[in-house]
Amino acid sequence: GKSRALLEDCCIQAAEVPGSDTLLLRNSYKELDKSIISTFRRHILPQWTKIGGKYLESDKIMKWPNGSQTYFGYSENEKDIYQYQGGEFLFIGIDELTMFSLKQWLFLTSRNRCPVEGSFPNMAGATNPGNIGHEWVKSLWIDKKRPAAWEENTPYNPSEYAFIRALIWDNPIYAN
Repeated sequence: GKSRALLEDCCIQAAEVPGSDTLLLRNSYKELDKSIISTFRRHILPQWTKIGGKYLESDKIMKWPNGSQTYFGYSENEKDIYQYQGGEFLFIGIDELTMFSLKQWLFLTSRNRCPVEGSFPNMAGATNPGNIGHEWVKSLWIDKKRPAAWEENTPYNPSEYAFIRALIWDNPIYAN
C-alpha cells in the first residue's frame, strides 16, 4: 500500500504540472523493478499510453503527454546518488526510505526544485522501521528534531515533515 501510494502521488504530480520532472527511487534496481516499476506497468501505464504517454523501458523514463517526465532510479551505494546531480525534480519519492543514508537524503533535497512557475516541489518517503536510516528518519518525522549527524547550519523546520502512520488493517487487501 505505501509503495503504491508513493507511485500514484508521483504520477499525479507529473500529470498535473506540465513540463515537470519527477523521480522515484529504491535502493537497488532489482527492488525498483520488482515493486515500483512492476506496479506502474500493470496499473498506471496502460491508461496513459492510450492518450499519448510513452514509457522508455531502456531508460526507465515515463514521458507524459503534457511534457512531464518521471524517472525511475536507484541508489544502491552512497555514490550512486550523484547520478541525479544537475536534476530538478518537482517530486522525489523514495521507497523504503530507511535503506538510504542521511547523506543521500540531504543530497536529494538539493535536487528538489522545479522551474515551472507556481509549482510546489516536495518529497515523500515510504518505509518500515529499521535499517541504516532508521535513526535519522525517526528523528526527523517522529521525534521532530534535527538528527545528530545533521550540520547545525542546515535548515530544519519540523512543520515541513508530516508522518502518516499506516497499519496493516489500513490496506483493504489484508484488513480481514
